[in-house]
Formats: sequence, structure tokens, C-alpha cells
Amino acid sequence: MGEGEHIGEDEDGPRTKGESFPGYQHEAGDRAFVVAQHFNDFVQEHPFIQERPDLAALADQIGDMLADLYQAIWRAKE
Repeated sequence: MGEGEHIGEDEDGPRTKGESFPGYQHEAGDRAFVVAQHFNDFVQEHPFIQERPDLAALADQIGDMLADLYQAIWRAKE
């Protein structure tokens, strides 16, 4: 690895950042969906959270916000 390079950087690898990346919006939407689904499956629906109304309400708010983010990504102009 040369000076100034970081682990995982690959100039010849696929681009995942920048306005010129053709799948940027799709990628963001996909990642938002994955995060929301994992949050729901592993946190929001966890028995410890569900048994405590204050935590369940907070988790519901977060789940709703993640869903709003997902929808906003697809409404945004590419």
C-alpha cells in the first residue's frame, strides 16, 4: 500500500460515490431499505423493546423515520 492510500481504496474498483455514478439513487434507496428492515427485525421487534412502552414508542418513531427516508430517496430528483 502506497503513501496516502487507505485500506479498501481501489481506484479501478466500481464507483459508489459521486453524482456521475448511475445507480446512486438506487443504491441509497436499497441501503435505506436494508437498514429499515434490519432495524425492524432486530431492534424494533425485540422482546426487550416490545415489553417497554417507552422504548417501543421510540422504536416506532425511528422505524417511521427510516420509512420516510426511504420514500424521500425515491421522490428526490436523480
